This record gives sequence, structure tokens and C-alpha cells, in this order.
Amino acid sequence: MTVVRTMDRRYIAAKVLRYSIITLLILTVNFAIPRLMPGDPISNILGDDVAWVDQATIDRLTAQYGLDKSVLDQYLIYLSSVITQDLGYSISIGAPVSKLILERASISACLMLPSIIIGSVSALYMATFVGMRKGGKTDKALTSVMVTMHAMPAFLSSMLMLTIFSYHLDIFPLGHFYSGEEGLPYVLDVMYHLALPTIVLSFLVASSYYLVLRNSVIQIKDEYFILAERAHGIPERQIKTRHVRRNVLTQWVSMFAMSIGGIISGSLILEIVFSIEGMGTLLYGAIMANDYPLMQGCFIVICFTVLAANMAAEIMYGLIDPRVADGGGR
Repeated sequence: MTVVRTMDRRYIAAKVLRYSIITLLILTVNFAIPRLMPGDPISNILGDDVAWVDQATIDRLTAQYGLDKSVLDQYLIYLSSVITQDLGYSISIGAPVSKLILERASISACLMLPSIIIGSVSALYMATFVGMRKGGKTDKALTSVMVTMHAMPAFLSSMLMLTIFSYHLDIFPLGHFYSGEEGLPYVLDVMYHLALPTIVLSFLVASSYYLVLRNSVIQIKDEYFILAERAHGIPERQIKTRHVRRNVLTQWVSMFAMSIGGIISGSLILEIVFSIEGMGTLLYGAIMANDYPLMQGCFIVICFTVLAANMAAEIMYGLIDPRVADGGGR
């Protein structure tokens, strides 16, 4: 038991060290990208009137946002602000970046979390169901639907669903997060507005898991130990739940780690298509306005979310399957 615990600690420490280095590299790239983009944030603030503004006003605004300092000084200030969670002020909106991100991230979480849970869990159950019945009508129909959904870009499937179910059939609203009610009607209104984007994102999540999990089930169900269980007269339902699905769980966890970045990017695209005032529209507006602090803040939150989810999934994978942790955290 002591050896196992030491091995687990070593494995977790190696993962934390690796992700700490990756975090520093991401923060550096995040700092550099906005400054390599064409355009000037001060000119974007002033708009068409920039030609009529005197140089003293431009210099004052440049100093106000810290753009008059050297790149190294800006980088050090940027790192210290990340540590203290003070991400500065948005140049285009004129509000604290942390406050803006907190408001919008909560809206994005209302879309992403249910979609990830519904999509990943349903993919596991669907893959187990059809994998145990390979070649049947349900297998062919469901696999065709999932392959089609996986092949379509997120924005295209979102626009198709929006056109069919909101514009033509008028079942769901055309977009936005809520219509301004309060109390229980507000909660129901939010659920109504998020129903269609959640369904779309859940399908996208499920389609990214489905094929790999289905193939894993097909491979596992023909293994010798499954045949031995059947020979001992163990019911098929028990074999499916206790043996097949349990063996697929490690694959499911590793796929979660690999797909979380794509899920977040798909969610951001859905927010733009459905006009949901979440992180997607906030980031889009920051890019269009060349707003350095807001862009950096959005990318930091998104990258930290992806890294945290990947690290948690890797640690969980090592704890579920001790053979992974035996590799010394590699």
C-alpha cells in the first residue's frame, strides 16, 4: 500500500510539474500574440477620429494602458497581474477584465457543463449498446448520424439547427441568453433559450467520443475473459455493465482529456451563432477591437480551463489504471 501511495504521489507530482511548465509557455505565447497582430489598440479606441487627436492625448492613453513601457516590463507586469488575478481594464469596454470574464464565464459554463456531461455519458452508453450489437440496424443508423455530426463544422451544424428548429419550426428562440424575466420564470427562460445550443453541443461532444468508444466495445466483447464469463452463464446485462463498460472507462477518460479543448472552442463558436453573451462573443469582440488586456484575459481563462481539465483527466486515468502510473509519470 505504501509503495502504491508513493508511486501515486510521484505520478501526480510529475504531472503538476509538466503542466506548470506548459502554463508558463502558454502565458508567454498569450502575451506575444496580441502584440504581433496588425493594428494599434489606441487607434481602435479613437476610431475614425484618431487623425484629429493631438499627440499628447495619444501619449496619455498609451501611458494609461501601460503600452509606453518596454516589452520586458510589460511582460513582467503581465505575469504579476496573472498571479494576483488583476487582469487590468478592457481598452474597448472600459471595465475590469476580471469582472467581465467572471460574468461571461458563468454564462458559458451554463452551456458547456450540461453539454459535456450529457454528450460524454450518452456516448458511453450508446457505444456500449450498439457495440454489443455490431452490424444491426440501430448500429448502422446511429453510426451514420454520429459520423455526419462529427464531420460537420460546429458553426454549420449550429446554423442548420437554428434555421430548422428556430426559424422555420419556431420551436426554440433564435438566440440570446434570456428575455429579462426574474425568479423562477427567469430560470425557465434561461433553460428554454439554452435548450437548442445545449442539444447541438451535446451531439458534437457525443460524436467526438462515439466512434472510438464503439470500436473499443467491439474489441473488448470478443476478448477471452468475456467469452469465459458467458460460458459460466453470467447474464449479458451484467457482462455489459461490469466488464465491457468498465474496461472502456479508461478510454473514455483519456478521450475527455484530448477533446476538452475542441469542446470549449465549439462552445465559443456556438455562442456567436446563437448570440449568447458568453466568453465566445466577449473574445470575438476583443479580437475585433484589438483589445490586448481583454484578449489576454480570455485566452488565459480558456487555456487554464483546458490545462486543468487535461491534468485532472490524466491523474484520474493513472489512478483508474495503475499500469499508467507505473511508467513513472512519463
